[in-house]
Amino acid sequence: MEFGVATARRGWLTADDIANTRPLAGLRELLTRR
Repeated sequence: MEFGVATARRGWLTADDIANTRPLAGLRELLTRR
């Protein structure tokens, strides 16, 4: 877990960029757009 978090931070990712940190409605919207 630490490695994944560190990698995301180095890439300047925020919680909005990570699919499984979104609320359920946001995740469903993301999946239907794809």
